[in-house]
Order: sequence, then structure tokens, then C-alpha cells
Amino acid sequence: MNSVIEDRLAAIEQDKKRGAVQLAAEAIRVLMLASHEVSAPDTPQFLSKMKEIVLRISKCRPSMAPLTNWGLIFYERLLDSILPDFTPVEAANAAERIGLQLLEEQNAILMKMVDVARSLLRSEKVILTLSYSSTVEAILSQAAPLACQIIVAESRPLLEGRRLVLNLKEKGFSVRCITDAEVSYFVRDVSLVLLGADSICNDLSAINKVGSLAAALAAQEYKKPCTIAADTLKIDPLHSSETIELEEKTGDEVWPEHPHLCINIYFEPIPRHLITSYITEKGVFDADRMFLEVTRWKELREKMMMGHITG
Repeated sequence: MNSVIEDRLAAIEQDKKRGAVQLAAEAIRVLMLASHEVSAPDTPQFLSKMKEIVLRISKCRPSMAPLTNWGLIFYERLLDSILPDFTPVEAANAAERIGLQLLEEQNAILMKMVDVARSLLRSEKVILTLSYSSTVEAILSQAAPLACQIIVAESRPLLEGRRLVLNLKEKGFSVRCITDAEVSYFVRDVSLVLLGADSICNDLSAINKVGSLAAALAAQEYKKPCTIAADTLKIDPLHSSETIELEEKTGDEVWPEHPHLCINIYFEPIPRHLITSYITEKGVFDADRMFLEVTRWKELREKMMMGHITG
């Protein structure tokens, strides 16, 4: 594989600041770049090399379903758009156009989620969230009332929640940062727990940054709603919360002087029974409605994998 492309994919694997949606957008950009970087004497070999990169992307971040889903959609549309007499250059130009379309679709999905969230959040007084999610930031900054107080758990070990705190403060919100250990204490007084997700599994559990489960359990204890913000491209129809790979990072992030003493799991599942609702681009879903979407994605993924990727 081209070293430039391999370096970009390695950067996705090692990225510790961006969430699933942002990294999926980066994966699309890598595919656009790859379409012009790969060397192929004819279009069938061009497609073969692009397929290799799509499969490589699907393995970059196993806890983040959008990278796989957007990659498969990119490849399916590429196959559908290429005519029999296309040269590799014409195929690369088609790939560029498809990538730009997908990036526009990503943004449109986010704006739809913001619109969906407005009716849900319009009367909220205090919202608690955890870590950093570009989706959650967009929803809070554009759909939550400005009078709403927002509490953000900072999310160890890299404290990415502080980024959300500063961004929301800049937009005029009353926002406070708390430690992860304080989450249960503060959930008592909130009106909503709002969490992002890197994947939605086939058992409807949500995969999110470690600390999310404690927030969801506290919400159940204090009878507060726990809502997951996740578009349907985050659905992983092939894995349950038991089988999905949960990423683990190095111990030096937790305790640089004694990394060998540390365990640093990044993501954990929030089980279905702790989730009140899901904010998606298609509406606010309960578990039954989300299950229908998981079933749809299972059929879609199987069709794409059998018909195109493994064919």
C-alpha cells in the first residue's frame, strides 16, 4: 500500500482526540486521496486496490462502526458509478466526486439530528454529558436552550471533556466541568443524561467512552432519562456488546511514571435497558424502532459484503 495512505491510516488508528464521526470523515478523505495515489494499469485493478483500502479502514478502529459503514457505502457507490470503458483516471475522478458527496451527507445528517433534538431538549434545565463528541456538541450548542446548565465530565485520562466545556462556554452556556468520579453525585440533580456513541451494537447497547456506564446507572438509580445521540451510520449490526472489540490504550496515559501498573480501556457498552431513547437523524427512537434500523443495516451490510467487498 502507498506509504502516504498507510501513514494517514496509521494516524486514524492512533488518533486520541477525534470521535467516530470525525474519524469517519477523515477515512472518506483518505479514500479520496487514495483514488489518485494508487497505481493501477486498468480499472479492475484500481477497484481491487480501493477495496483493499476500504477493508483496511474497517480494521482501523474496531469500536467505531461509522468507519466501516461509510467505507462500504463509498465503495458500493464507486462500483455503481464506474462505466465499463472507464480508465483508472476517470474512476479516480468518480471516487473524488463520491467522497465529496459523502462528506456533504455527513454534515446533512448532523443537521437533521440537531433538528430532531430541538423538541426533546427545549424544556431541559440541566444536562449532564461525558467526554467529547462532535455530535453531542452540535446538539447542545444548537438545540439546547441557552438557559440550560450543562455539566461535563472531563473524561480521563486525556481530559477531552474540557474541550467541550470551553467550546460551550464560548457559545454562552452555563457549563461546569466535573471529574468522572463525581458523575453519580451530579446526576441526582440533572434533568437529562445525554451521551454520544461510537457504535450501536446489534443488542442495542451503545459503545462510548469509559465512564458512560456509571452515568447511565446513576440515571437509572435517580430515575433520570438517559439518551444516546447516534446517527444510524453508527450501527454495527454484526457485533453485540459481548463481541465488539473495545479499544485499549497504553498505561502511560494514566500514570506516566508507572504505566505497567495501569489498565487503560477506552470504551465500554451501555446496555439497552439503561437507555431511554436514541437521537438519530430519522427521529427520536425507542428500542423497538432502533431494532428495526439495526435489522435494516444487517441486511444492507450483508448485501454489500457479499455482493461487492468479498465478491
